[in-house]
Amino acid sequence: MFIPDVVKIFQGGTVGDSSDGYPTYEPPAAGSTDKGEVFDLDCYSAVYDSSGQIVKYELITYPNCQGTPVALNSEDDVFRLPEYTINSAPKKGQPPYKISYVDELPTGFTAVANEEDTKQNSSTVMSGRKSTEVSRLD
Repeated sequence: MFIPDVVKIFQGGTVGDSSDGYPTYEPPAAGSTDKGEVFDLDCYSAVYDSSGQIVKYELITYPNCQGTPVALNSEDDVFRLPEYTINSAPKKGQPPYKISYVDELPTGFTAVANEEDTKQNSSTVMSGRKSTEVSRLD
């Protein structure tokens, strides 16, 4: 799924609206220094009991992530799905990830500023930290 607000965080660029109300996205121009933002990535995975029922979700948080340019491999008569690559680079002395557990998944997505990195305009994807800058809740 292509979500312009998330792609802007991954690789920079501009999000706007077309005359018919649909969102538009324009990536950074060739040679631009716009690289997107640094963010923490929260990944969720279901934990099942022996009967196959979901009992909780594992949450792995990767710090200091940055996206790469989105790959849009398009072919005629073939379903297109954007490919996202996200790299994590922990700071010196910071663990490479944190594992915790939650009872429910968040709905939609949110992109919010990291409390500790607000001065650097960083963002966190899929998190409930602080106030949201970008949100889409269905």
